Amino acid sequence: MKRKFFLKRFAVYFFAFFIPTFLLFVIAMVVFGRNAEQRLISQEQKVLESTDTNLSLVVNNIAMQNDLFTKNPYMGFALKNILKKSDYISYGDTIYLRSTKAMLRSVQEVYDYVSNINIYLNGYDRYYSSENGIQTINGDEYWLKECQEMEPETETLIMHHEYEEYRNTKRELTVYQRMLLMDGFVIMSIDLQAYENILRQAVGDTEMTILFVNSQQDLVIAYQDTVNIDSENLSRITQKEDTSNWITINHQRYLIQKIYDEKCNLELIALLPQVAIFKELSSIYPIYFIVFALNTMIVIALAYITTKRNFSHLDDMIQIFSNAEKEIYLPIETTSPARDEYDILMKNIIYLFLQKVRLDKELETKKEEERIAEITALQAQINPHFLFNTLQSIQFEIRQKEGNDSKIAEITEELSDILKYALGDPKQQVSLSEEIQYLKRYVNIQKMRFGDKFILYYEIEENLKEHHVFRLLLQPIVENSILHGVRYREHGYIKIKIYQSKQIQKIIVAVIDSGIGMTKEELMAQRKTISRYNPNHVGLANVNCRLKLYYGEEAQLHIYSKKDMGTVVKFYLPLS
Repeated sequence: MKRKFFLKRFAVYFFAFFIPTFLLFVIAMVVFGRNAEQRLISQEQKVLESTDTNLSLVVNNIAMQNDLFTKNPYMGFALKNILKKSDYISYGDTIYLRSTKAMLRSVQEVYDYVSNINIYLNGYDRYYSSENGIQTINGDEYWLKECQEMEPETETLIMHHEYEEYRNTKRELTVYQRMLLMDGFVIMSIDLQAYENILRQAVGDTEMTILFVNSQQDLVIAYQDTVNIDSENLSRITQKEDTSNWITINHQRYLIQKIYDEKCNLELIALLPQVAIFKELSSIYPIYFIVFALNTMIVIALAYITTKRNFSHLDDMIQIFSNAEKEIYLPIETTSPARDEYDILMKNIIYLFLQKVRLDKELETKKEEERIAEITALQAQINPHFLFNTLQSIQFEIRQKEGNDSKIAEITEELSDILKYALGDPKQQVSLSEEIQYLKRYVNIQKMRFGDKFILYYEIEENLKEHHVFRLLLQPIVENSILHGVRYREHGYIKIKIYQSKQIQKIIVAVIDSGIGMTKEELMAQRKTISRYNPNHVGLANVNCRLKLYYGEEAQLHIYSKKDMGTVVKFYLPLS
């Protein structure tokens, strides 16, 4: 049964923990996946923009050369003279030749991946090279055919070229730009190996593929080709026009971004495999597995603790109830087997209820017997009402013999009134004015004992005199001030101040005396004494207990005292 209960609790707790955790994981994956996709799109866009900017700067330099020949016709004439088959070059043409060479070399120095710049004019047998100067065309120039076959409306064309050099395959990116006012071309050769180093810095350690596609839909560069681009895939990529950021190639999804450079007539395409997003999300998986493992351990611990606790309680309850029923301390098996733990619990609760009813009846009988015994004991003592009647008889005899001005008669009368007040119904509250009248009678008797050693002041707001309190509220406090304070002074005072506080909406009652006060140790001991009720203690402990019973903990006594200066006892009463 314990195993069944454990498995049941484990299933309940597991699904209670697992379902919210799984839903949170799914939501987190969706949110983080979208954020990762946006980050990767932004990364692709930045890489393409950076690559396009870098390439545009190179092409712009060619445009600057074109612009220079356009604005300075003398350089154009000098270039034509230089490219003619003539052994004689004038001094002026030499100057222009040097200027042209310096400009072209400056481009190569700024962009170290630019390997060579050629200037070719149609109809001439020679061309100018930034590396080798004036060269004669021998028909082996790979760029010559492209220049001759280039469409008239095409201003800029970028092509890929490979050739063997010292048994090594050299790869170059060749930029062809038509000259504006002359029938010729500026041809720039870019070392692809050096240029790919720049692409590597832009792409970083991602698996991003960068494609360069020219205006003739030829693949010029396929940097880090993880897609295995062929003509069919290239056609699908370049012709993709929908708004989706994804494309499927060779059963693999790729995140795609494009930029078209009008100046270069070149389309730049970035492709990132979907696995890149999974790598972005890979940091979430360990967290989820850790949370899942923690949840599983917590569920096992909860199921184990719950099972152990419940069956421990059940065993104890069964043992206790069985022993209580049979009045023995040996475990007795129940007559009918329980279906589950709740059945066991309900049976024993019913039995406990029956036992409680029986015990309550026995307790009620016992209380009745104790009440009868208490009445019998009280009848054996002096009846307080008999004592009150006796005092009145003594007072009457004294007045007959000594007259109405007798001090003994006055004290006897005060004592009779005090006893009558004290014997009133303790459940019936009295007004503050009645409590003060009783207190004055008590003080009169104490003055007969201590003389004029103290004076009692009353400072009570008129609207509070009819406020009701329980009997004998102030007398124990005043008695404490007299017996432990002002009696040791030649001339002392006790002040009773009762007023309403507007800040806390309470009635504040303070009894202030100019007695001998208490040290810190005595004050702490006094506070500790009144905090615990003892039926053998009267006075402040009794008042403090009644205040808390009637009005709550906030009405308890607060005692402040300083040696040789006096004591203040304060408490708070509710307005209603």
